[in-house]
Amino acid sequence: MVLVWLAHVTQYRTPFKILSTAYKWSGVLQMLLGIYLLCWCFFFLKPTKLNELAIYSTTDLLQIQHISISCSAICCGLSEFWYGTGRLKHQQWHVLWCINMVCIGMVFMVHPQPDFSGAATHTMLGMFIIIGAIFFLGEKWHQFPEDLYESWNIVLAGGLYLFAASLLIKYEEAPVVMHHGYHTRCHRGAPVTFACLIVAGNSFLLLLWFSCMPKSMITTCLRRMEVLHEDPYNALVHGKWELSVEEEEEGGGGRHGESDSLVRNQESGGGSGSGSGGGGGGKKQQSSSSGGRYGHVNTSEVELV
Repeated sequence: MVLVWLAHVTQYRTPFKILSTAYKWSGVLQMLLGIYLLCWCFFFLKPTKLNELAIYSTTDLLQIQHISISCSAICCGLSEFWYGTGRLKHQQWHVLWCINMVCIGMVFMVHPQPDFSGAATHTMLGMFIIIGAIFFLGEKWHQFPEDLYESWNIVLAGGLYLFAASLLIKYEEAPVVMHHGYHTRCHRGAPVTFACLIVAGNSFLLLLWFSCMPKSMITTCLRRMEVLHEDPYNALVHGKWELSVEEEEEGGGGRHGESDSLVRNQESGGGSGSGSGGGGGGKKQQSSSSGGRYGHVNTSEVELV
């Protein structure tokens, strides 16, 4: 994922310079990572005893955290892939990606470890993931500027993620300590783990529901989001979700009606002026005011010849 985005912001012409292509490849890689980790928990760890492995993976806290990380990674990949395909168009979907990535970092920070060295390594790893996700979110909101000097967010995020990956690759389990399992009720990381699982599940349902919606419903939801941003009190308290749109339409119709009547008045005034002022020219000024929310509309002076 990091290499895809670094290839996107470099000055070299690569296939990842196209923003939609970069989103698609980044999403696919994150989904593959999550699917592999999920399969490792339920198949690759002990393929000959799948029933025992399923019981172990659903009761041991360490395996539940691996499942949480995999589910969050799949949600991150889905959000980026569907954003690259154009199914998701609003930039606030990047917040959902950031939330799931922060959940991954939090799970790493509370990952059970047998010694202080392992706990410190995983705590730093989780902090780097969380801070990098925030920098990634800022870069996505800026739409990845083509100039590398303006893309300092992606540079910092990429550096943090690469450093976290190096910590994870170099980490080795303590050889003298055997893992006998961590019960979900006797470790402080259990609440964070289950909270991240809930976030990942809700994110997946939200993405699936929104991707299956027809375009008319998507347009209605986006319009309601804009109304909620403009006037949250009337939208939430009074349920007036179309308030600003209706007022703008009424105001637009009123303005058109006033302008048409104004043109007719000007034409009638010009005709009477030309008929009565044949011997000498004159000036006639008309003004029309409206009592609507858009204020007064004044006409300019009309020269009568």
